This record gives sequence, structure tokens and C-alpha cells, in this order.
Amino acid sequence: MEVSAIGKKDGRDIEVITLVNAPGLAESFAKSGITAEMYLTGQGGYLFSKLFINDKFDQTGLISSDMLSFEQVDTYFEYAKELDITIDTKVKEL
Repeated sequence: MEVSAIGKKDGRDIEVITLVNAPGLAESFAKSGITAEMYLTGQGGYLFSKLFINDKFDQTGLISSDMLSFEQVDTYFEYAKELDITIDTKVKEL
């Protein structure tokens, strides 16, 4: 999956491209008996829950992904990497 965002930073036009890499159809099914789409979307909820299980939250009440600290996001991505889900981000000036 690819997400592209175009905007300005320090007065310059830039594009940020983020690639989400995950196991394909055959790999996802071999790992967990589900499709690649189910693997990628389902693991997101599991990984967020894993932050709770491992007591990684200091926030209380309603918590959404945009409220996570950089440390929590890094931990989330470490957990994702264990499931062969990785993120690659490239920034380029336009």
C-alpha cells in the first residue's frame, strides 16, 4: 500500500511517500489462514491492543492513534515488524 502527501515544509514544496509492506496472499494465508487484506487490516487492531497489554499507555480515556507519543509509535512499528509489516518513508522536494 502506498500513501502520498504533498505539502509545504519550511517554504518548500515536498512530497512524502509512505510504503506499507506486508505479506502477500500466499504468505498471509500460510501464516494465519487469512487473506493479505485481512492480515494487514486485522493486525493493526491487534498491535494497538498489544500496546495496552504491555502497559505502554500513560494516557487515559479515549485514545486514538493520533494521540500516541513518538515512543509509542516506535513501539507499534517494532511490534508490526515482528509480523513482517514494515513502513518505508521517502521525502522528496518537488
